[in-house]
Amino acid sequence: MKSKREAVQMKTLKKILFALAIGILLIWALFPIFVMITISFKNKFEIMGTKTPIWPENPIITNYIKMWKTVPLLHYLKNSMIVCFATVGLSLLISVPASYAMSRFHFRGKDTYSVMVLATQLFPGIIMLLPIFIMYSNFTALTGIPMVKTLHGLVIAFATFGVPYSVWMLKSYFDSIPNELEQAAMIDGCTRAKAMMKVVMPLVLPGIIATAIYVFLLAWNNIMFTGILADQSTRTFANGLQEFSSENGTEYGQLMAACSVTTIPLLIIFLMFQKQFVGGMTGGAVKS
Repeated sequence: MKSKREAVQMKTLKKILFALAIGILLIWALFPIFVMITISFKNKFEIMGTKTPIWPENPIITNYIKMWKTVPLLHYLKNSMIVCFATVGLSLLISVPASYAMSRFHFRGKDTYSVMVLATQLFPGIIMLLPIFIMYSNFTALTGIPMVKTLHGLVIAFATFGVPYSVWMLKSYFDSIPNELEQAAMIDGCTRAKAMMKVVMPLVLPGIIATAIYVFLLAWNNIMFTGILADQSTRTFANGLQEFSSENGTEYGQLMAACSVTTIPLLIIFLMFQKQFVGGMTGGAVKS
């Protein structure tokens, strides 16, 4: 009886410690966001003060009003949405059939191709910036089609980093789907393409959504490439935030207000697809 009671107490203690650890991690993760939001409701004197309380004594919404006039955020937000969704579409259009082929077919050079795709993730993005800029400039000189300072140029540049990750990510999901399901569908009269679309794709959908969200965030947060390949008209939201800083100082209140607004689209997208995202991040880890 005593050992059973001790086991129950130990189990309860473990649950309490686990909940405490989760709570500490949650506070650690959310505290910077809390500070960002509180600063957005402060004036510049409270922000720069040395004894300013963490919560604003006199909250204001002026920063949320002025930020739209200081920087053309709506234009930058539109550019970001166009670039991010186009990058996701282009990356999936290439990576879905590529990852399916790597998972289902055996062909000469498959191992070499797999290693080369994986090797692209070993190099920092900055070493690709100059080559991409030179290729864009040469392509424009040969064809007359502008690539630098255009939205489609940003999409192609971002997709060069999204595609390799997407291929490797999606390959693991295709590997987790038994090949017998497709063979059964083909015996019933389906072609390979129809079996893929009707049988495999619905099962891999969580992985596709998880990959799409990752590629979206990859494009949304990219500042380095946009700073070189974009101009005032094609600048994205992340780079537009830099305009709150000038030689006269930085509008920290407006900057934090804009950063708070930035999280809204990302939060909405995550909440809409959180079930598929969580399932997709773990689904490919288990091979049937």
